[in-house]
Amino acid sequence: MIARRTLLAAALAAASTPALAQIALYEGRLPDGFAYVRFVNTTATALDLAPDFTDPITVGTDGPKRISQYHVVEAVAGKTLSVASGGGKASFKLQPGKFHTFLITQPGPLLAGTLMVDVTQYNQLRSKLSFYNATTDCAQAGLLLEPSGQSVFKSVASLSMQTRSINPVDEAKVHATCGPTKLAAIDLGELNAGGLYTVWLVNEGGKPTTFLAQDSIAPYQK
Repeated sequence: MIARRTLLAAALAAASTPALAQIALYEGRLPDGFAYVRFVNTTATALDLAPDFTDPITVGTDGPKRISQYHVVEAVAGKTLSVASGGGKASFKLQPGKFHTFLITQPGPLLAGTLMVDVTQYNQLRSKLSFYNATTDCAQAGLLLEPSGQSVFKSVASLSMQTRSINPVDEAKVHATCGPTKLAAIDLGELNAGGLYTVWLVNEGGKPTTFLAQDSIAPYQK
């Protein structure tokens, strides 16, 4: 068996090779008119959310606890959905067949957020690595390899994301940048084939910080 590459740089260099098969993130495709949505808490307060389409959700303030699972929503075309928390309510619309991330930017009675349509191209034979700039004050963010400084993602605007498929690797470290500011390195660990890995850039206490999380989907209940 050919040894797996151990450097993310090598995986990035190989990522332009055509994929052998494009496979959906989850084998069971959604019926027409369905969509996915998840909630991300970018605030300093843990939130108990009450969406009008699924059971209550809690999103915290500690790394991956900020991120909910994706939830399946039926018949979204032309429908306005809402989520309530702390006496406030925010409304949004979803696109059929798409993955969405709702970034909660204001808690309480003035509950507010930004809806992002996620980029979801991937391949089960590779790892998917994404980078979300979930801040409102970091106009240009990036993600670089440690220690080489090779760019993985660059010019990621506020409240936006980029993604790419890479060959699996055994170990990798990266650091994010917010303009000229270099953030602390984070260890991505082992990136497996078919794995979905995301580096998040958020504001904590007025300072940008990063953490690693993995995507998942909540069980669908009709």
